[in-house]
Amino acid sequence: MAHSAMKWDLVPSKDPQHLDTLIPAALNPAKTSDITPTRPPVHIVKRFEFVHARASQSVAIHDTATNRLHMFTKGSFERVRHLSAPDSLPPNYDQVSAQFAQEGCYVLSIAHRDLGVVGTDIEIETVRGWSREQLEAHARFLGLVLFRNKLKEDTADAIAELKGGDTRSVMITGDNALTGVFIARQCGMIGEGQRVLLGDVVAGGVGWRDVDNGEEVDVEEAIRDRRFKPVELAITGRAFEVLVGSGKMKEYLLDTRIFARMTPNDKVKCVQLHMERGITVSPRPLFCIRTYGRLLAHPPAMCGDGGNDCGALRAAHVGIALSEAEASIVSPFSTNIRSVQQCVELLRQGRSALATSFAGYKFLILYGETMAWFELLMFYFTVIAPQPIWIMIDGFITVCMTYAITQSQPAKVLGPRRPTARLLGPYTLFSTIGVIFINFWFVVCSIVWLFRQPWYLCNEFDGTAVDASKWWLIGDNYEAEVIALVVVFQFFNSAAIYNWGIIFRRAWWRNYLLVFFWAACFVSTSFLVLADPNPYSCIVGAIFKPLFYFCARTKHSKNYRDRSRIFTDSIRFSHPGPIFPILPVPHQLRHGLGPPRQARLSPSRLEDGRLQFAARA
Repeated sequence: MAHSAMKWDLVPSKDPQHLDTLIPAALNPAKTSDITPTRPPVHIVKRFEFVHARASQSVAIHDTATNRLHMFTKGSFERVRHLSAPDSLPPNYDQVSAQFAQEGCYVLSIAHRDLGVVGTDIEIETVRGWSREQLEAHARFLGLVLFRNKLKEDTADAIAELKGGDTRSVMITGDNALTGVFIARQCGMIGEGQRVLLGDVVAGGVGWRDVDNGEEVDVEEAIRDRRFKPVELAITGRAFEVLVGSGKMKEYLLDTRIFARMTPNDKVKCVQLHMERGITVSPRPLFCIRTYGRLLAHPPAMCGDGGNDCGALRAAHVGIALSEAEASIVSPFSTNIRSVQQCVELLRQGRSALATSFAGYKFLILYGETMAWFELLMFYFTVIAPQPIWIMIDGFITVCMTYAITQSQPAKVLGPRRPTARLLGPYTLFSTIGVIFINFWFVVCSIVWLFRQPWYLCNEFDGTAVDASKWWLIGDNYEAEVIALVVVFQFFNSAAIYNWGIIFRRAWWRNYLLVFFWAACFVSTSFLVLADPNPYSCIVGAIFKPLFYFCARTKHSKNYRDRSRIFTDSIRFSHPGPIFPILPVPHQLRHGLGPPRQARLSPSRLEDGRLQFAARA
């Protein structure tokens, strides 16, 4: 009959007394089959769905072939043992069931009750009015149904990667504890040969025994000696409730690897306990991944694939559903790939996102600090950077580099530790303040270097003489140009520095967009500093390099002393573009667009009390 039942179909019943009808496939008009029906259909009269608290499901059927009513119940072997008549159970029922569970089988038990002949012993309406307890009473054990739990190929690798990523995986399952221990050992969650103690309710209390040899064990002593003899704990749902009520569960929480026979409410409570300890969770059918360090200050995450996980997925700080069914409704993350590897992927992406966010956070802090001393130094020297420099910094470098930092890709392998999440932690502060310190003193050294040049003369130009409404007139001088170009280098180099790192993100050169932006900024800025005068340098306002070159040529001439006379006004160079740089000069003969014989200056006109000069070849 069992062989034939697999070929039967469950269809809605036309009789209001019946819930559904089980018919052979040959009698189903919706299907074609050459199989000749061997018996009449079977009608379902009463049904009680699976309830986690009872761990069982029951159904009453009307067999039209014999006109008899039957009750069948299936559930966990512990529950069916409780429902079945004692004389129907074999003497070794517990040992055989536990042995199959310890071998990794999902063990279900089935019981049966013959309710009698319809119309003679019992009526259908009577059965339809029965409660669950009445229907399941006086059942007799029929047999065991075994399902083999096979791991997916990538499960063991995923658990190993989680371990290597400073992540502790915890299993929360509705299966038998022995089945959970077997799977945990198979996937590497529990080390090979490691001792496992199982806690279950015995005489109103929690008793502990060794899973492998069945010996009773003092759990307190085993936990104290775990440094010398590593031990993992596994507890049943009933033991979990007793330990929670007594307050002992918090003491055993970090030593418990497997939570078995857990109801949906128990799973929620388990996640909440981990949240109190500030730990993290995940995996398959209900693996809890707890990521924690010495401070145990990380939020819990829960991973599940069924409707009975919805409460725990909702309660956890992070939930990932390995299905697109009802569990995905309450989970912020969901995937149709039913694999623990998705937990690894979530951690890789999350850690990379956290590290990238902090990189952008520190880059913008450095932007503010660099801009602060940039403006402070210009205020001290009564100078200001040319307008194109400000546009370059705020309009291109900051915007492009900030966006490019976000394009970092996660590392291919889960990092050995978790990135910092403390905005004012020592790692964040030192990595930021250290760069600020180096950059500041580099700017100071560049100014000192400028002062030590033999062609440099102090107090050549009085910035206060410039009309405030024409602030750009104080932008063309040695101090402003040196400070501006050094700071420009620091702005885009800081983005490259914070893009560095291969623990949580891929190598720096894998961020192709940032490398492109950095190279473009480096080449253009280096061109301003090193190239001969050109339209680009004139537009940007960085035209002081030819002045250095010309001064070096005139220093050793016989009229050098006369040419070094301080001339405290400004001259204007004619330029076909929209920008006309103003240069403070010690003497008109010290300035030009090239060597002395290639360009010379002549007075043009006197305007607003300022002597103007035009360059002509």
